[in-house]
Amino acid sequence: MQAADYFEQALSADPTHPGAHNNLGFALRALSRSEEAEDHFRQACALQPGFAEAHYTLGLSLRTLGQAVEAAEQFRYNAEASTHFQPGATRAE
Repeated sequence: MQAADYFEQALSADPTHPGAHNNLGFALRALSRSEEAEDHFRQACALQPGFAEAHYTLGLSLRTLGQAVEAAEQFRYNAEASTHFQPGATRAE
């Protein structure tokens, strides 16, 4: 079982959990499933607009998909939403 499977199970129990959407997106991104990851990052942002890490990870996914302008907007939103979030500090890759 992969990490993505566990996060999908978590979302089955609570489909409105922004952290589970963000973590599933991160796991999908690691599996080179960027389009699916983008969907989950967007859901995390919609469920909790001030979730800085979700905006950062959405930006990473958008950059991978070649959407540089929208990625930059997400990175900017991340910077405004949280002055204490440091990319990479909360998760081992």
